Amino acid sequence: MRFEFTRKQRLEIWNRAKGHCEACDAKLKVGEGEFDHRVAQGYGGENTTDNGQLLCRVCHGTKTGIDKGITEKVKRIRDKHNGVYPPSKAKLQSRGFASTRRFQE
Repeated sequence: MRFEFTRKQRLEIWNRAKGHCEACDAKLKVGEGEFDHRVAQGYGGENTTDNGQLLCRVCHGTKTGIDKGITEKVKRIRDKHNGVYPPSKAKLQSRGFASTRRFQE
């Protein structure tokens, strides 16, 4: 289940960042900043101000893209471990036997 930051938490994060992106230090106008979880909720991040950060749209998009890939992989591994995800049906090909050369004299 996903939870957003409360108004009080967003204000505290904004004041801590002093209106700047915490990744690239760009100055943000009111309403331009996006609030993000440092540790994504998909893999254990809490909905606290310590886990929150203020980012510009570009930095938030970049971080979200990276987080999404990691989150999807975590879900696949968890599903496979729990037996929800079927095991692979791909067959591994044998290396075969080493061929011997016969020398003619």
